[in-house]
Amino acid sequence: MTAEPLQRPRILVVNRSYWPDVEATGQLLTELCEDLAEDFDVHVLCGQPRHIADGSQVDAVHEQVRNGVTIHRVYHTQFDKASFFGRLANMLTFQAACCWRALRVPRPDVIVTETDPPFLCLLGWAVKHFRGARLICYLQDIYPDVAVALGKLRPSFLTRKLRQLFFAAYRRAEAVVVLSRDMQELMLAGGLPASGVQIIPNWIDLDKVHPVKSGNAFRREHGLDD
Repeated sequence: MTAEPLQRPRILVVNRSYWPDVEATGQLLTELCEDLAEDFDVHVLCGQPRHIADGSQVDAVHEQVRNGVTIHRVYHTQFDKASFFGRLANMLTFQAACCWRALRVPRPDVIVTETDPPFLCLLGWAVKHFRGARLICYLQDIYPDVAVALGKLRPSFLTRKLRQLFFAAYRRAEAVVVLSRDMQELMLAGGLPASGVQIIPNWIDLDKVHPVKSGNAFRREHGLDD
């Protein structure tokens, strides 16, 4: 009598950018999910890619499996990011599409939300409540603080309310992952327990990115050889 194989824990990761998008969060998330797929049943809920460097073909709406990761893509607007209202429409339509799809993908044991767009922590909070998943908020930026610091938003009643909502979701997460000590301190100042905030810096592939001291194509292209 053969024993049935154990079912691997299922992780649902949500972020707009994923393979083959060459934006930074998409590249890092692709590497992370493909590594996790060795031990977990990994699903990614993502959007339409903005920048494809290698001519890869994607399935716009159906499930697609790549390197052990099941990819679920949703439709959303893709207005020019230079427009504030276009960017807002892109974020809101992606958020709405993800809310619809997140209730229909296989029930996750853990949901991991990134910050593209920043409202995704609220989706994770809802999935935790309605589907019984554990929540991890993986923050590449802290909103709306970073938008205010960069002058993209002015401090207002709306930004204060958004911050309250986001931090309410963070406090209900099993873990919050940040990139640096400064981000960790901001989380702790917002009322999160030290045990719930983990620092994991972003990484680079040292086989692909390394110093080239002679014959450097970038320096040659920009007239910096000397």
